[in-house]
Amino acid sequence: MILLLSWKNIWRNKLRSIIIITSVILGLVAGIFVVGFMNGWVKQKIDSVIEIEIPHLQINSKTFIYQNDIENNFDISILEKKILQSKRVKALSPRIIINTMISSAHKVGGVQVYGIDPVKEKMVSDIYKNITKENGNYFNDNKPYSIVIGAKLAKKYQIKLRSKIVLSMVSIDGIQVSSAFRVCGIYDIGNPPFEESRVFVRDKDLREISSLPINRVHETGIRLIDNEISTLEEAKGFIIPLLNKDNKIRTWKEVNAMMGIYSDYMNIELMVIVSIILLGLGFGIVNTVLMSVMERKSELSMLMAIGMSKKKVLQMIILESTILTSFGGFIGMLLGLIIISTLHNTGMDISKSMSSVGEFGFSTMVYPAITVIQFSFIAFMVILTGILSAIYPSKAAMSINPAEGIRQ
Repeated sequence: MILLLSWKNIWRNKLRSIIIITSVILGLVAGIFVVGFMNGWVKQKIDSVIEIEIPHLQINSKTFIYQNDIENNFDISILEKKILQSKRVKALSPRIIINTMISSAHKVGGVQVYGIDPVKEKMVSDIYKNITKENGNYFNDNKPYSIVIGAKLAKKYQIKLRSKIVLSMVSIDGIQVSSAFRVCGIYDIGNPPFEESRVFVRDKDLREISSLPINRVHETGIRLIDNEISTLEEAKGFIIPLLNKDNKIRTWKEVNAMMGIYSDYMNIELMVIVSIILLGLGFGIVNTVLMSVMERKSELSMLMAIGMSKKKVLQMIILESTILTSFGGFIGMLLGLIIISTLHNTGMDISKSMSSVGEFGFSTMVYPAITVIQFSFIAFMVILTGILSAIYPSKAAMSINPAEGIRQ
């Protein structure tokens, strides 16, 4: 009976109820879209960081972390075999990293040159997937002194495929050395700062130029079997005892602190946004239910006079508010889920409206997504908003004096 009365009371003023329900629908669609958009945007960035820029785990000499000098290297020969014994480790790639000067026919500047084993590096980094046929290949030609550069660097220095460029550096002996390389590939990952600062050559070529002893490297990138935090911590725990006191292992979160913050606090930030949206909607619901109570003051007085307890009146008001928010919430969440699912499959191209984000390493193609936990939280908050929005109108209803209400 209370439920039936609540339902009828809601539709006494159809326009007012429809406006509130529509507001809830639009608010939730907007909230779910923001959550899904930010999820997709940040997830793509994190995946890109792990798959291309920074591996799950990274080993360096402690001195190299703070001073990228060629002499701050370590021996990888025995360590490599031990690390690969972990079931959580998928692959690893030893890297030589040297700060160099790059010279083209048009410009001179500084870059970091990575000396890598192309076969091992493919198992750790997906950069090779970002080289189109028109832009060459990833050391497939097996020619010595080949180099792979970024699209931004190629544009800035006016370098084309098969162009010759010169790398100048200081060798391990402290001697200034230079060597010419021919561009075999140009990668484009949509991250201009990365593309402009990193070039890749074969480790044996770079070792020959720099006179770096065999098996000595500056970094070892480690890729794990998945992106789970538990896998990350377990693999790190396995490797730490294998290292000597001069080496340090860091997770991708430690290497790129900003991405770590995005990963750890994104859920909290998004839920705060949804809570603010629902708080705004709550004020509208309070106003609507309160107006409904005031308009029915005589009726409520009559019901209490003939024996309806204040507890039943309270239940009726709470039900009215909850039904309003739940009805609009169900439709809003359903529409939001449909929109997110559709955009997740098709993707959103934000290059026209937010083209500048590419300069910060974010993709301009976003695939929105929402987790079960986030969706469940929003559903809970909708119901909670309906209940809390009824508290003040309920107090107003319970303060009505039946005798005075009937006389009015």
